Order: sequence, then C-alpha cells, then structure tokens
Amino acid sequence: MLRFNISPVNRKEDLVTAKSQAMQAMSEHEKLADEVHHLKLLLESVWILLREKTGLSDEELKAGLKAVKLKHAEAAAKSEPGKCISCGKAIASESARCVFCGTVQEKDRLF
Repeated sequence: MLRFNISPVNRKEDLVTAKSQAMQAMSEHEKLADEVHHLKLLLESVWILLREKTGLSDEELKAGLKAVKLKHAEAAAKSEPGKCISCGKAIASESARCVFCGTVQEKDRLF
C-alpha cells in the first residue's frame, strides 16, 4: 500500500519522491485494471457455462444480482464498524483489507 509522507524540508526531493510514488500508483492501477478485466472475462465465461448447463436466463441472473445487492446494502446499513486485526483502527466490517495499514482481514464467510 502506498503511503504519501511529504515534509516541506527539501521541495526538489519532495517532487522527485512524489513523482516516483505517483508512477508506482499508476503502475498498481494498471495491474488492478488488468485483474478486473480478467475477472470480468472469467465471470462471463462461468455465466455462459452455467446458462448452458442449467437453462437459467439472463433475467434470472439479473434478479439474483439485484437480490444480492439488496442483501449487502441492508447488511451494511445494520453493521457496526470492525477493527483491524493488526493496527486496531476502525474499518468497514465488509472490508477485505485495512485502509490504514493494508493488513488483509480474516473472514469467516465465503463471500
């Protein structure tokens, strides 16, 4: 996880550091975008196979997605913030990773 810590001691060094951190952030963004694209393709291929094997329709998939979104929204509205297992700071209970220290949070549930 990137951390930006720029002090006003040496502005030229600060600019070089900031540029380096920005380049690293852009690289990480590109990697994440590639992963998301790959996951979208994978999910589409799984849906095609599932549709062919079960005869489910796109409308049934959309209805299932709507139900899952509603379930998650209701759970998020009711949930108390959790605490990071590493730094102890408050984080959203559905977070997979702490936004403060980057520690991956252990989950008991599958999704």
